[in-house]
Amino acid sequence: MSMIFISHSSRDNELAKAMRDWLGEQGWADVFLDLDPSAGLAPGQHWRDELGGFKSEVQHWVESS
Repeated sequence: MSMIFISHSSRDNELAKAMRDWLGEQGWADVFLDLDPSAGLAPGQHWRDELGGFKSEVQHWVESS
């Protein structure tokens, strides 16, 4: 399981990708972004099925405007 999970609206896909890239540049190699072609969800995978079994704890919450 990834250390950082980026939850976002599909209208913010580009911002989410930029955040993932920036985090990678800062040394965070373990970032989950659903639309990432290599580490995200495959086409047809249901996110609830894939992510629902993981225990999660929110440590930081950033609300977009």
